[in-house]
Amino acid sequence: MFKEFTAPSLAILVVNFVCMTSVAATQQPSTDARTIERVKARVAQISTGSDARVEVRLYDGRKVKGYIYKIETDSFTVIDEGTGVVTNIAYSQVQKIKTLALSGDKKQVVKILVMVGVAAGLILGLGYLTGKN
Repeated sequence: MFKEFTAPSLAILVVNFVCMTSVAATQQPSTDARTIERVKARVAQISTGSDARVEVRLYDGRKVKGYIYKIETDSFTVIDEGTGVVTNIAYSQVQKIKTLALSGDKKQVVKILVMVGVAAGLILGLGYLTGKN
């Protein structure tokens, strides 16, 4: 009777061990150098200041919203405008980072496009008014 119980139990334990180690391996933070460099480049692209609003999802499940206040070699600092909470985030902790508002070059491009649109509207409007007479 002992052998009838031991063999299936041992098989179940082995299968459980194999499955659980593969699940645990997929849930560990990715701290390889390539991923960290991508996060660093993304943070540098976003830049700093109150226009650099981001939402950062961390590997531990937390979400941090605010603007990037300071960029360092191994981390960056995000300040929540509403509460004033300062959070220092290591690049290796970042699972995903997304911008919440336009920042840097994108903001300049939008300003230029708006100015071109206004100028085109004025030219077309003046052409229409002068052509009617």
